[in-house]
Amino acid sequence: MARTRSAEYEDKQQSILDGAARLFAERGFPKTTIEALAKSLNASKAWIYHYYDSKEAVLYALLEGHVTRLLETARSAVTRDVAPEARLRRLVRALLEVYVDAVAEHTVLMNEREALPPHQRAELRALQTELVDMFQDLIREIRPELDASPAHRRPVAMMLMGMMNWTYTWFRPDGPLSAAQFADMVVDLFLGGIAQLKIHEENDK
Repeated sequence: MARTRSAEYEDKQQSILDGAARLFAERGFPKTTIEALAKSLNASKAWIYHYYDSKEAVLYALLEGHVTRLLETARSAVTRDVAPEARLRRLVRALLEVYVDAVAEHTVLMNEREALPPHQRAELRALQTELVDMFQDLIREIRPELDASPAHRRPVAMMLMGMMNWTYTWFRPDGPLSAAQFADMVVDLFLGGIAQLKIHEENDK
């Protein structure tokens, strides 16, 4: 029988992934060595190799964990207890909260996934595709006429996700807009166009 991993083991794995996220985001994956990661954690290379057998294994665990978190967050947000527009707003808010909380992880996802071998990139793409499909299905509920235009379904979903995915490059939690306010702006702009965009006063944050 396989031995169950302890909570302490998983905590130590997570500490490695947290440290790797910071270094990979700051220096880039190619320029970060296991030695540098160990030094940043006040640990030895042997300690890291006890949990991960290579730098690539650390990268994959980091990205798989981040994408899985996004996917689980999305699944919770799209439960059919409210109208589709309200679910879309809840979905965008929930995902942007993750992006704000995991800037380093998202930076690595957007910049370093090509460093993984093809089969691992394919596994990540499959998870990301499920996330895109959630957006696509929800948008089709809002605009049923998209059923008659298959060529537009995915581009429309990707357009919305594109407004969110790159916020890590500029959004600041201590800025004039909260993540929730920005999420609402994204949905307002997507659903109604620029003419319907609600402008928040700074003191409404």
